[in-house]
Amino acid sequence: MFELVLTFNSENAKKQRTQNKDEDFITRFERSIILPKGKNYKIALLKLTGSYSWHNIETQRNNTQIQYSNDGGDTFQLVIFPDGIYSYSDINNFLHDIMRTNGDFTLVDGEEIFPINISFSFTTFRVVVEITNPLYQLDLISVGFGSLLGFTTLLITGSSEGDVLPNINNSLDNLFVHCSLVSNSIVDGAGSNILFSFSTARLTRSFPFEFEPQHLQFTDLSNDIISEARFFLSDVNERIVDLNGIPVSYTVLIKEA
Repeated sequence: MFELVLTFNSENAKKQRTQNKDEDFITRFERSIILPKGKNYKIALLKLTGSYSWHNIETQRNNTQIQYSNDGGDTFQLVIFPDGIYSYSDINNFLHDIMRTNGDFTLVDGEEIFPINISFSFTTFRVVVEITNPLYQLDLISVGFGSLLGFTTLLITGSSEGDVLPNINNSLDNLFVHCSLVSNSIVDGAGSNILFSFSTARLTRSFPFEFEPQHLQFTDLSNDIISEARFFLSDVNERIVDLNGIPVSYTVLIKEA
C-alpha cells in the first residue's frame, strides 16, 4: 500500500518566502508530487513540535491596558502590560510594580501592603478584586481585559468577584492546525481544512512541546498533485495564533485509502 511521509517546518518556509510566518506559512515544492491517479488518499498528522509562545495579553487583541485611581476616580494612573503570557498572579504582580513606582502602597512591619489585589478563588472559580482603601478604583478599560478576569463591569470601585468565569487563556484552551491538503474534515458539523486539534491545558508556558497522536485521524486528501501546502494555527474562533517568531513543524502521513 502506498504511503508518503512529509515534514513541513516554518523556519525553512520563512527562508523560502519572506511573507511566511511561523503560525501561517506556505511551502512550495521544487517539483510537484504526483500521486498515482484513480485512487483515493488520506492524510493524518504524525507529529507536531512547537513551543507555548502565544500571548494572552497583546496589543493586537486590545487588552494591554488598565488603569487605577487613588483619589476616588478624579484621576487615573495608566498601566500598560507588555505583550506576553500572564497568569492571575503575574497580572497582580505587574500592577503592584506600577503602584510601587507611583508610591501607592504602605509599609506595615516592613511588608508592602497594596490597596488593590487581584487573585483567583479556587472555591468559586472566579477572580476576586480586593480594594481595601475606599479612595482606590480599578478600571479594566476594555472588554478584552475584562474577559480575561471574568468582569463584565469594567469600573471596579470596591471589593468584587467576577461576574462570569474568567477567560485567562483568551480562548486559547484548544488550538487547531489547518492544512490546505485536507479536504472534507468535519468539525462541529461543518466542513473545514482542520488536520489536527489539541488542548493547551497541560502545556507549560514558554516551554517546547510535542504531539505524536497514538490514534491517527485520517481525512481526505484534497488533491493528487501536491505543489504546495499551507499550514496555519488558529483558536476556536479561527483567529490565527501569533507564535511570536518561534518555529513549528508538522509531519504528515499520506496513504492510499
